[in-house]
Amino acid sequence: MGTLVAAVFLLIFLFGCLRSPGQATILAGLLIFAAGLVPLALITDIHPYFLLAVLQALTTTPAVPIGIALMALGRLVVHAERREAARQRDRP
Repeated sequence: MGTLVAAVFLLIFLFGCLRSPGQATILAGLLIFAAGLVPLALITDIHPYFLLAVLQALTTTPAVPIGIALMALGRLVVHAERREAARQRDRP
């Protein structure tokens, strides 16, 4: 539970410190993705059936797909911010 609270505070800190919400979203997705890989590393360390362990970890740990989705969402936000900035420069 303490790890979850620390992660929430870290994400709030990231959204407050980074200039772009898109960059903060990408970084948050990367952190969640990395946290989702920790159980995978633990399972494959002791599990003899590597492919089965990978499939089990990816299906039972939603942090990996959630992290990937957050990184994709952050990328879309960054592109939207850049398009908006280009429109602002083009306007007289």
